[in-house]
Amino acid sequence: MILVIILTAGRYTGTMLGQVGWRMMSELIAVSGVQGRILGVLSDGNWHSLSEIVSRAGMSKSSASRYLYFMLGRGKVQWKPDASSSGSYSYKLIDSSLKVSIKPYPEDPLGKEVDGALQEAVGNRYYYAGLSARYIYQLYDRFGNLNLVEVKVPRKLAPQAAERLNERVSKWYTVVPEKMPWQQVREAMQFGNVLRLIPHYVPREKGKYSGRNVQKPQYLLNDIRHQLSNSEYEALKSQAADQGLITIRH
Repeated sequence: MILVIILTAGRYTGTMLGQVGWRMMSELIAVSGVQGRILGVLSDGNWHSLSEIVSRAGMSKSSASRYLYFMLGRGKVQWKPDASSSGSYSYKLIDSSLKVSIKPYPEDPLGKEVDGALQEAVGNRYYYAGLSARYIYQLYDRFGNLNLVEVKVPRKLAPQAAERLNERVSKWYTVVPEKMPWQQVREAMQFGNVLRLIPHYVPREKGKYSGRNVQKPQYLLNDIRHQLSNSEYEALKSQAADQGLITIRH
């Protein structure tokens, strides 16, 4: 039995049937090439390393990764760092339903469930970064939806962090790796909140604010500098100074 992939109104969906195919505008066609071969490997529902998928499907790592990220962003597979290969991932199929479901927005985008899962996996060795750090510091529009949470953890503890987050918070979040291209991260955000796990824990960067582990303001500003225009960066820096988070020397 092999997974059938269906595309309805531009969205990925899947079901378990006796062949591999795509449905577009209610027309079912057979899937051949990379998609069908990858799905054949994943159809048993077990974990498979990227190298195994590439070998069994007979394709390049870049092609396999691109398609696996596509499935990950739509909640059809989960991932974890591959302990046997630095910088690579393993994947398993978790959802063979007929449609892509929109994940519900959590009551609190940084609720206790996320902290609880992280603490179980890595203890206190994690901190929020990026937009989630701005949210904690109130350097972000709190009336807008926070649909991207970024967390830094030690590289050696990333496998258990990924597994525990998938177990505990996948109802609300699609957990994705740092290497997932930004275009595909943005696509995943169309289907619900995304939690981006970054295996780059630097103790000196870690601070505490409102009871949360969070990247210190000066490191946060340095990290996001390239994401903002000069005017946006200066406005954010001034806001941080006004709130007493940093000191600007003139």
